[in-house]
Amino acid sequence: MRTYSPVMRCYGIELSNEIYIKRDDLIPFAFGGNKARIAEEFFADMKRSGKNCMIGYGSTKSNLCRVLANMCYSKGIKCHIINSEENADACTETNNSRLVKACGATVHYCTKNNVAEIVEQVMLQCEAEGYSPYYIYGNKFGKGNEAVPVQAYVKAHSEITGQYDYIFLATGTGMTQAGLLAGKRLNGTNEKIVGISVARGKIQATDTIREYLSAYYENQGLHIDLDDEILVEDSYSEGYGLYTPYILDTIKLMYLTNGIPLDTTYTGKAFAGMLSYIKENHIVGKRILFLHTGGTPLFWDNVDDIFRQRITRSMLEEFVREIDLELPVPLSQRVDIEKYVDKLYEKAHIVAKVENGKVVSAVIGYTENLTGNMSYITLVGTLPEGRHKGYAAEVLEEYMSDCKTKNIDGIHLHTELNNASAICLYKKHGFTCCTDECEGNSRKLHMVCRF
Repeated sequence: MRTYSPVMRCYGIELSNEIYIKRDDLIPFAFGGNKARIAEEFFADMKRSGKNCMIGYGSTKSNLCRVLANMCYSKGIKCHIINSEENADACTETNNSRLVKACGATVHYCTKNNVAEIVEQVMLQCEAEGYSPYYIYGNKFGKGNEAVPVQAYVKAHSEITGQYDYIFLATGTGMTQAGLLAGKRLNGTNEKIVGISVARGKIQATDTIREYLSAYYENQGLHIDLDDEILVEDSYSEGYGLYTPYILDTIKLMYLTNGIPLDTTYTGKAFAGMLSYIKENHIVGKRILFLHTGGTPLFWDNVDDIFRQRITRSMLEEFVREIDLELPVPLSQRVDIEKYVDKLYEKAHIVAKVENGKVVSAVIGYTENLTGNMSYITLVGTLPEGRHKGYAAEVLEEYMSDCKTKNIDGIHLHTELNNASAICLYKKHGFTCCTDECEGNSRKLHMVCRF
């Protein structure tokens, strides 16, 4: 049964819309989700092709690999999973990776650079053992099978035809959004389908979705111009597998108020992104559907982080307002503090030191949608009660470490030209002076640190 749950409360935000959730996570196999639908299409195509051995590709932590391994076991089919994570990441177990192993899948590790080589080796190995292998993505280069997974959500779209003004979902590989868009075209509906990207930039995600659509239409013998409205928002993600306090709080409150589990990798990011999108685009009076694409095991991977005490928006606002009084040129003279705090809480990367439930020192910047792959720190500060304790260096070092983890090339910031202590701190951590600039009545120094 495909369940549609009305959202009774959404993160404390008053929204003048009707919001529903399509609970594909309740599909009754292997924790359900969009990958259960997609796996069914792969198995049907394997059967049509006369194959009898499944080869999947992706991280063993992924929902697709979990479902493929489980479905293979239940059908008595040999399963191989090609895992392209680097060694350090591959050694970290999650609930999904444990389930993949429990289902008896043979895992082959490789790097991103030799995927085709490993695929070919595994296919030859299967043939030598007397199997006829089916690689879910087609040939060893991952081409030729794009139409198969798209079909899953072409079918699913028929279940929701014409009922909503907007459909929101997490967009990763792009298969699901492509299927919904093709279903929309074939069913003649006009809702907006908005994918909240969980990893890729808007341009890459859009191009990938367009490739899936092209392959699907060609496979179906349909001569359709690719003028589908592909809406992808990429500003709500910290990168694949990474998340902000805003995302964690959204997941926490959705569970506490509605009893619905979201996860930090896909659905939690997408739901938080949807709420921001609705607010930023002033959407009111609409019927909105959120597609819960599953991933319940991922909820349990981070349940401690979801429910632990963390910086709230009110804590952040209190800190910003107090720091504002310390600045040579107050923020409040240049920006609306309420809107500024909203933007920071929803989209910035925040590293903070908390004492007695209060933020006393923080580094706040942006680590997504970067120009030149350089993070920009927008606010650094320590309140009087947090000074002379090493907090400023501590939070700056953690912020820099987080940027390196995300493969960011460096950091830049502006500070007051006469702020000797701040300039000294930055220089100790590898920042160099670039230019000084005039902003109002103050002089700003532009500083850069490259990793």
